[in-house]
Amino acid sequence: MSQISGNMTFEEMMFAILRDYYSVYQVEPVYPNYMIVDDIAAKYAELRPDHAEKEPQKMHTLNDYNGNMVPPQKVGSPFTVLINKKKLLEYASIGNMTWVGTIVHETTHVRDYTDYAELIDAVDYEDILSADKNLCFQLWTEFNARAKGYYFVRKYTFENMFDEKQIDDIVSIELPAQEQLLFKNYHQTNNGVQKAYYVSHFLGRLYSLQKIFPSYFTDDWLNSMPLFTANKWIKDWYWFLKENDSLESAYPKFDEMRAILRQNFSWM
Repeated sequence: MSQISGNMTFEEMMFAILRDYYSVYQVEPVYPNYMIVDDIAAKYAELRPDHAEKEPQKMHTLNDYNGNMVPPQKVGSPFTVLINKKKLLEYASIGNMTWVGTIVHETTHVRDYTDYAELIDAVDYEDILSADKNLCFQLWTEFNARAKGYYFVRKYTFENMFDEKQIDDIVSIELPAQEQLLFKNYHQTNNGVQKAYYVSHFLGRLYSLQKIFPSYFTDDWLNSMPLFTANKWIKDWYWFLKENDSLESAYPKFDEMRAILRQNFSWM
């Protein structure tokens, strides 16, 4: 477990976590504006009134989230990361390190969006935010952000995140609960993009578990999971994401990823 001292301010803790994040993943630091807010939806609408007007349904659900990334209008301008104050205090009061994952998750999105804009020579982020034009990127960055965020939740929760004594609880409690949650979320929406989004998050978590405990969560173990044996497209997508866990690797193969998803989503 990486140490964050009880007498540090929240800002000091956050930047200690970010230094650790950049050290672990060896990525170029990005410097968004971090804001802890009472009302994510209101702050988002204040920062990007154009988005709030275009997507009232999205605004309606924003306060359910632990955090949210707000892209600037122009490439090169700073991003903002909004952190839900109510949820942050709830987690902190019970020693739940989900808030660490939130910081890492949203910062990963900032890094990915910045890199992707450079890859496609974008001048603004509007096309990148469009599911019609860049859905593969959006789903890939959700997988990546969940994988890194979840890794850091475990890193800051356990004295030794690699202690295999944790595996029993993961296999008997955590993974079945996550599969049930995935099933519930997947079947409560008719929105195909949202369905794929839920699956990408589940696969990001699974990817980190395999990274942390590779001798238990082997390729053979994963291939025999009922979720994978019953859903070839999810299994194929996992292997694609695992083999293309950097944007530089994934981006040229987004057509391959789309073909995998088309096994389940004919509209893609």
